[in-house]
Amino acid sequence: MNARLMAACTICALALAAFCMSPQISAQPGGGGARGIFSSLKVGQMVEYRNDAWGSPVLTTYEDEETRVLMRHKVREIGADYVALEFEDREGTGAVVESRISAYRLSILAHVGKTTRKPTKSVPAAGDPLSDKPTDKSTKPGTKPGTTPKKKT
Repeated sequence: MNARLMAACTICALALAAFCMSPQISAQPGGGGARGIFSSLKVGQMVEYRNDAWGSPVLTTYEDEETRVLMRHKVREIGADYVALEFEDREGTGAVVESRISAYRLSILAHVGKTTRKPTKSVPAAGDPLSDKPTDKSTKPGTKPGTTPKKKT
């Protein structure tokens, strides 16, 4: 009995020593200021918070002035595996909502930079089947564009 107890204590001591001396993994909160997936965010920064088609949270930041109005949530706190956001409904009820999002639940964390070209109006291509506008005025109804009718003899 004494030998069995000694073997069990030795195994437990070895397991405890291996656990204590093992390096930290990403799921374990660490020191050193590394914030993992949220390292690109700063406290006080504005972000857009929405859900994707499967209900998973999506955080997006923008640089363009036209799209900055979409960022209505403020980063309040950043942890090793979560981010806390604050939303103040200034236009509606005036309520303040604070939510905490887990890094394991987050679907996308995206940053959209500035665009260098101006948006242009899209012009439908010639012969576009989805366009309602006629592409060739010489084409009569019931004929294919770009073909010549057969000569009658």
